Amino acid sequence: MIYYNRESLFKVLPKGCSSIERFLKETKIFPKNEIISLESDHSIVARIMTISLGEGYELEFETHRKYIDLHLVLSGSEFFQVTDSNNLEVFNQYSLENDVIKYRAKNDDLKKIEETIFSEIILNQNNFVFFFPRDAHRGGVFYKKFHKNESLNANNYFVHKIVFKIENRYFK
Repeated sequence: MIYYNRESLFKVLPKGCSSIERFLKETKIFPKNEIISLESDHSIVARIMTISLGEGYELEFETHRKYIDLHLVLSGSEFFQVTDSNNLEVFNQYSLENDVIKYRAKNDDLKKIEETIFSEIILNQNNFVFFFPRDAHRGGVFYKKFHKNESLNANNYFVHKIVFKIENRYFK
């Protein structure tokens, strides 16, 4: 996992990912929901989305085999929980079409074990994170401690972001 701010993104992108840099520099307004292939062979795809945040214990973890995830928050804040996939049990087997394996905690008392085996990351506007194949992650988590206004809840809080799907071969 690599986590930092947008100004540093171009320094850590692997060679061959210039289409991401070009896309971010040339695009002035990002749509709310769109999927754009940045390479003709679909080896780099940008998924622009606005999502409603949910309670962490309701969400599943996921990993990917073919693609590395690069999450870049455009507006709002998003809380992630991350762990090694070996700490979880497979909930849905690998889907080749979506390049995803879904996981859930091995223990039924999810709220209790979250405090011990998961790392937590908060992405604010212009922060990014890379998730590699063993980085089981769940985003879209609403984090009450982070928000000063206790009247906020997950049903009325959104984040606008881009998830770049980058084939593993760029990182070898």
